[in-house]
Amino acid sequence: MLTSVTLRLQFIKSRKDTAGDGYRALIRLLKAWIRESKEVDSELRYKSFLIELLVAHLWDVCWNGEPFQVDDYPAAIEQVLSYIVRTGLRTPIVFSDYYKADAVDATAEPIQVWDPVNAENNVARGYSEHHRQRLVNHARVALDTISTAAYTLVRAREARETSLGRWPALAMGLLRVLADGAPIDVELDGHPCRLWLLFAGNSRYHPPGFAPSYR
Repeated sequence: MLTSVTLRLQFIKSRKDTAGDGYRALIRLLKAWIRESKEVDSELRYKSFLIELLVAHLWDVCWNGEPFQVDDYPAAIEQVLSYIVRTGLRTPIVFSDYYKADAVDATAEPIQVWDPVNAENNVARGYSEHHRQRLVNHARVALDTISTAAYTLVRAREARETSLGRWPALAMGLLRVLADGAPIDVELDGHPCRLWLLFAGNSRYHPPGFAPSYR
């Protein structure tokens, strides 16, 4: 299918330049999530460019009445996953940068994400109903995990940060969370265990030993 790589790059760049560094980092995080998901599910299919277009769509139209929170990674990822789960990726995504929305013809394809520079090219052409369902299911599992976390410690820190400063507020927030919290039962490498505290991150932390870790 004919398209213009140059115009595609301009389309993506215009949104990245407007939204800032958080937008770029969010796309990298979502691509990492897809890569990890594919490692555990060989039948999962989702092109890198589709992620870029989904993020661009949410940046353009917002989601659930709220602006797209590109500078708040947990909130933005939750918005993306929520969009996938609630719409089931059944809602066509069309952009109007280079053509009018009504230039797109109706189709019965399970996922419809239209090339922003070619109204005849559904970027998700070839994706089956099976592919759509697997992607939505993976998003649902990830969304449930995020919802369980609920960012309790972050909220407790933010409530005190203005008056105490970041690190004292974090310490006080941690004490508050531990005082009010309860352990959760999890399974780690097939073994049941009970956790009072879980520290999770997406990159290397410094200095070494700053936080307990398991990998």
